Amino acid sequence: MEAFYIFLIKSSGLIALFYLAYHFMLRKETFFTSNRWFLLLGLFTSVLLPLVVFTKIIWVEPTPINYDWS
Repeated sequence: MEAFYIFLIKSSGLIALFYLAYHFMLRKETFFTSNRWFLLLGLFTSVLLPLVVFTKIIWVEPTPINYDWS
């Protein structure tokens, strides 16, 4: 259930980001078809992008420990 809440937070943030981009850049444009495509692609992107997970594997070499047994 926690993963679903994280998905909703990420998706809501992306929807807000696309809406703010629309509001500040495309609101007064008269190309209604392109505005509609922008908003639809924003919705699809906000659903699909939170599902992408990037993982980075870092290999750490163990440091050799030299014991003085004398």
